[in-house]
Amino acid sequence: MSDKKLTILGIVAVIAIAAAIVVNQASKPRQISNLVIGPLVGGLDVDQIAKITISGQKGEQKTTLSRNEGKFVIVEKDNYPAGVKKVNELVAQCLDIRTAELRTEDPAFHKDLGVTEDSAKSVITLWDAENKPIVGILISESSEENRGAYVRLASENKVYLTLNSPWISAVPMDYVDKEILKVNTGKIVEVTITDPNQHTYALQSKDGGQTITSPITLPTGKRLKESDCKRVFNAPGGIQIEDVAAANKLEGLKLDRRYVCKLDDSTVYTFQLGEKDKKTWLAAAAQFTDTVPVTKEKGVVESDEQLKAKEAKLLARDAADRFAKKTAGWLFVIADYTAAELKKKIQDLVEDIPAEAKPADPNQPAGR
Repeated sequence: MSDKKLTILGIVAVIAIAAAIVVNQASKPRQISNLVIGPLVGGLDVDQIAKITISGQKGEQKTTLSRNEGKFVIVEKDNYPAGVKKVNELVAQCLDIRTAELRTEDPAFHKDLGVTEDSAKSVITLWDAENKPIVGILISESSEENRGAYVRLASENKVYLTLNSPWISAVPMDYVDKEILKVNTGKIVEVTITDPNQHTYALQSKDGGQTITSPITLPTGKRLKESDCKRVFNAPGGIQIEDVAAANKLEGLKLDRRYVCKLDDSTVYTFQLGEKDKKTWLAAAAQFTDTVPVTKEKGVVESDEQLKAKEAKLLARDAADRFAKKTAGWLFVIADYTAAELKKKIQDLVEDIPAEAKPADPNQPAGR
């Protein structure tokens, strides 16, 4: 082959390599070296937020938080109240997103970077009272380059890389206060359990739950299982929920069990339980049974002890009132282990009294 042909082939090869490099670079987002360190969202008047929508898992999960009479409710859960702290944390997470580097301004690369409506890990939109977006945020999966993620404001084409990957849940129940009741178990004096056949038994304590007794007469040779009775007795010490629904929207549920808890301050909690779709649902209520008004007679000087007693009564009455209002009209799914304690039969709490061991005969050799 002549030198002239070799020279031509060399030039063609160089041109081909250069073209390949150009094509490869064109398929990648245009890199912008400017560091942009600061908040993604600028000033925001949180009082103007009337609704928050969160979409996750590429649209497969969705949560809508809507402001109703000054408080946020969860639309997907029949407008059940959202936890105030959880909503505040969500807004704070949005405001805390900090950019580290501007990666591209070209919308052609938005999908590849995971910051479009159908490719983002999370899409959060804050709306005003006129249903107009205040700000929209799109967040990608974690970046392969570091622990950060790509983020974009819905109103802009600029895509930023963050130092950390924001995690914002789109699961409705993640915005619910899971613990609906936490009783000081030392104040429980009696619980009664009624099964679907209307068989009822009671457990009682006069020493703050240290000793559990029952007014029922046990068969000869039987006794209560101390540890099992304490678990049943102390079940209201912390009741967590896994799901919630409006009572008028849940059909086919029969609440045929009852658990009643009485406290030493005249508060009575009543739980009705039923099963549907292999889940235990619970309806909860509270009543303050001491109906004597708290008064102060003119000219009568009361001791500190009397004043504290009156204050304690008012606090207990208000707590029962709040619980009754919070749970009225709602049904809750509770964990299986909690349901098991609230539904225990008396037969499950009774065991044989072990026969007394005979004292060893000192006159017999060891091992006999």
